[in-house]
Amino acid sequence: MVVATRNDVPSEECPICFEPLLISCAIRTPCGHRFCRRCLDQWWDRSSLCPLCRQPLFQFPPAHAYLRYVSQVRAQLSHDPEIFICFTDIVATYKRGEITRQSVRHRIGTLFAEFPLLIQGFNELMPAHVQI
Repeated sequence: MVVATRNDVPSEECPICFEPLLISCAIRTPCGHRFCRRCLDQWWDRSSLCPLCRQPLFQFPPAHAYLRYVSQVRAQLSHDPEIFICFTDIVATYKRGEITRQSVRHRIGTLFAEFPLLIQGFNELMPAHVQI
């Protein structure tokens, strides 16, 4: 019986943390580089460029698409002031640097669980790795 060692098994490492990349946790950027989801989320809080080649990480939709989505959110939230207050608290907490972008996505996803059309709109607007 032959036992495989680390050197026998080809593995790709995250260029940020140098840990082996697990397929379930890896993200491939448009420029073709692969990173741990956790590492790329932390990097993206500081920069919108690839850590290796400095190409833009993701292309975002035009401003008019954001404005349309924001107006839909406002229309929905105007019917429920409590959810509006929760939403603005989440955004304010993020702006103060007290929570990460990933935490914002999770909290907004939980908050909007009752509004599947808003989540669908968000997911259509944002790149796949940002989806709620």
